[in-house]
Order: sequence, then C-alpha cells, then structure tokens
Amino acid sequence: MSDANIAKQVETPMVVETPPQPRRSARHRVLRGELLLLDNDEPTNYAEAMMDPDSEKWQSAMRSEIDSMGDNQVWNLVDSPDGVRPIECKWIFKKKKDIDGNVHVYKTRLVAKCFRQVQGIDYDETLSPIVMLKSIRMILALAAYFDYEI
Repeated sequence: MSDANIAKQVETPMVVETPPQPRRSARHRVLRGELLLLDNDEPTNYAEAMMDPDSEKWQSAMRSEIDSMGDNQVWNLVDSPDGVRPIECKWIFKKKKDIDGNVHVYKTRLVAKCFRQVQGIDYDETLSPIVMLKSIRMILALAAYFDYEI
C-alpha cells in the first residue's frame, strides 16, 4: 500500500450504524409472569388491579362506577342480535392524590373499545354533533334582548 492510500483511509472516518433500540413502555413491564409497576403505580388492566394490595378499594370504585351508570341510565341491557359482535370494554384505573402524594380517591372508568369496530360491519355512518359559534351567539343575543334567564 502506498502512503497516499493509507492517508486517505486515515482521513475518512468509518460510519457505523447502530440499530435503533426497541421502544419499551416505561409504565410497566411483565417479567417471567411477575408484575412490576413503575411510575404512577396504577394498574393497567383488571387482572393487575385484582393482584394489587388495594384490590378491595379498586372493587369498591368499580362498583361505584357501575352504580353511577345504572342511576344515570347510561345503557339499556338488551339481547344481542344474531351476527352482531358486541363492543368490548376496558377498565381504566387512576389514583387521585393530594399535595403530599397521599392517595385519597381510587377512580375507575369503564370505557368502550370502539377502535375495534370495522366500518361496514359494525357501523355504517358516524355522527359528531357540533354547535356552531354563530348559533350560540344568536341564542345569547335573543336571551339578552328578551331579558330571558339562562
């Protein structure tokens, strides 16, 4: 090898590409069947909530959520029609803490997994009710003109 070739090799640095690291959730990890909760120490699903030391408080919160839905008549229980797949649901668990970091409320929500629906099979059309700002202004102007209570 000549001195010129050696100099070129020394001057041009080699670029080594490293593969990107896989994205991992910082929230929780399951290792060999054991559960390790990180960050906010909130369960991510029903099974984790029942393994939690505060499982009785989570059950009480879930009972309260179901009772609230019944009192507010959120849904009517009906038989599923033939060939229709019901929408699944999931529990969301949150711990409400005070300024000192002490848990004062165990909060749960039952949410529908609507993202699993398929257009044309589970639904045909969508509706999103939106109020126009002009309509609100007109109603407020009429209420002010006629001295109505809002």
